[in-house]
Amino acid sequence: MDLATLQSQIPNWPPEEQDQLAAYLMILRQRRKAEHADELARRSDDGTAESWLTFAELKDKLGED
Repeated sequence: MDLATLQSQIPNWPPEEQDQLAAYLMILRQRRKAEHADELARRSDDGTAESWLTFAELKDKLGED
C-alpha cells in the first residue's frame, strides 16, 4: 500500500485507531532522535515541581481552548 492510499483511508478510521497510529509514528520518530530521548528522560526524571507545567499551562502553551 502506498502513502497516498493510506492517507486517503486514515480519515475513515475510528478515532481510537487514528490515535494508535499517531502514537506509533511518534515512537518511530523518537527512536530516530537519540538526543530527544535523552532530553525526554532527563525531564521525566526531574522531580522538581517548578519544572513541570500544569494542565492549564500546557493548554495555554499549545493554544487550545
